[in-house]
Amino acid sequence: MLDFLLWLLGEMLINGLPNLPFLLLREPRQEPRAVRWMIDLLGTLAVGALAGLLSVVMWSHALLVWTPLRWVNLILSPFLASALVVLWRRRRADATLHGLIRSGAMAFCLTLSLVAVRHFSLA
Repeated sequence: MLDFLLWLLGEMLINGLPNLPFLLLREPRQEPRAVRWMIDLLGTLAVGALAGLLSVVMWSHALLVWTPLRWVNLILSPFLASALVVLWRRRRADATLHGLIRSGAMAFCLTLSLVAVRHFSLA
């Protein structure tokens, strides 16, 4: 799995770096909404994974030593975090349904990647 991820990262770098000057010189364009959604979600997953790796390296997680608590954390934390974010955003007067779904999905992805990395790194 790690080989595949490194291969994918290498392909993105090899294909992206030569085209970078062309992308910077072009006129800014509006990406389709689905592309922006996917980029935001993938970026949120990456940030959560990096935060999870840093938290494993920097802090000891005393409660997550027990396997049942790690599984509870892995399953419940993303749902609780996204529900709290949606409830918090609903309090704003200008909150739309699309904004609530987007913020809930991003909170879910961030928390899921964070706890998944912590869960599988604390073996």
